[in-house]
Amino acid sequence: MQRESVATLELQVRPQPYVLDQSFRFHQPERDFLKTTIRVQPSRWHASARLEPSSQPQLVGELEPAPETGTWPPPPPLPVAGLAPQSMWVRCSDPDVVCGVHQRPDAAAPLEVSLKYRCGASPAVGCFLVLVYADPYLHDLREIWEVTVHSLRRIDMHALVGQTSNATLLLPSHPKASHGLVQAFTSSPAELRVSPDVPFALSAGATAQELRLALRPTEPGRKQYVVHVVESRSHSLLASYLVAAVNRQPAVTKSFSLAVPAALGTNRKAPILSMKAALPCSSRSGDFAFAGVSRQPVFVRHGLLAAY
Repeated sequence: MQRESVATLELQVRPQPYVLDQSFRFHQPERDFLKTTIRVQPSRWHASARLEPSSQPQLVGELEPAPETGTWPPPPPLPVAGLAPQSMWVRCSDPDVVCGVHQRPDAAAPLEVSLKYRCGASPAVGCFLVLVYADPYLHDLREIWEVTVHSLRRIDMHALVGQTSNATLLLPSHPKASHGLVQAFTSSPAELRVSPDVPFALSAGATAQELRLALRPTEPGRKQYVVHVVESRSHSLLASYLVAAVNRQPAVTKSFSLAVPAALGTNRKAPILSMKAALPCSSRSGDFAFAGVSRQPVFVRHGLLAAY
């Protein structure tokens, strides 16, 4: 039987850039496993949602109407139909990443996606995509997530709320910093300070530069801070550190009970019986402040500090 061509179909495939619906960024100690869970919201903005033209144009000044560019205020969030209320399936672009969907105890519980990723040596950065499908045949693609994982060197610290805890880290020499200045920055300057906090020269020899960390947390619990060392001229990242802190509640020596009227303030005087330098601070600086007290330590024997 002779095979003859009956028809020829020519396909032209033009790959289009994908649309990211959500982006996630994690900081994890080097050579450690990242185990996290992402909860899927039942209703949110979809990347492909289109804003319809507004029926009433917005006036610019008082003379001419503005062109119709979109609805304002924007419409309510577009629910992702068939994704959050029902089951879903996920796949990852990196075969080394383990991802899956947790089973829900009941129909009202939200869907949760679990990720497990092995981090490399510092300062490696891993980036992969998570594809969310609405059918088990992986045909109906609903969302694309981008996950970025930074592998950092870990430093453990323990501190009490309101009290300063110190630690040191050794910054090794770097070839990019041999002809310039470097400076260290922290993700939370109000709680974690690094010294020196000004640009300094990093020697190109075998000796390492010592950086001093001072942590004074404002809330108890476990918290992570990030320290970056950047070259001042080219703004390139030289080293990154992850400070894993365990902040505990201090011993309470005196307690006060205040009845504050709504939208009003109140005054209260607190006696201080100490021969040491007094420098008051509060864990809620936005709601509680000290009146008549400078930022410098005050030496008192028996004084009153008015708080408002």
